Amino acid sequence: SDRCIGKIRFFDQETENYSPFRKIFSNNQTSINLQLRLGGKFLFHSCFVLENRRHSLAESVKQCKIRQYCFGPSEYPEPRVHVLLHSDSTEKNVSLTMGEETGQYSNPGYQYHGVQLKSEPLSSVSPIEEFAYDLAKMYSLPDKKWNIGVD
Repeated sequence: SDRCIGKIRFFDQETENYSPFRKIFSNNQTSINLQLRLGGKFLFHSCFVLENRRHSLAESVKQCKIRQYCFGPSEYPEPRVHVLLHSDSTEKNVSLTMGEETGQYSNPGYQYHGVQLKSEPLSSVSPIEEFAYDLAKMYSLPDKKWNIGVD
């Protein structure tokens, strides 16, 4: 069915302002090729994940430790949040910062431009773990798992 799959807006360099958000509809298509202004493209598959699984995944994210980073001199919060899950993580609630390992474990994580995040166990969120496994299997990833985690 025709449904809103997202919103997009563009930055106008001349006015240095963003345009209003424009809704993107599926128009009853199974895949939509969105052309980006700087030459890139985004291919969206509107029925790739069934509705009941989308709902389950969305509810599962609420169980995760969510981080939101700030940037700029006024510490403006990014307009997105992060969750990092990894199949090799063993301890829960250690995602605060890198370098805080205690005991015998050390969950995988990443750090860039001053941003640091440790992963939480993928196994602690079963619907996301199952989806990650299904995608890894579909894309023939080694050992049917992601080596970069699920962000």
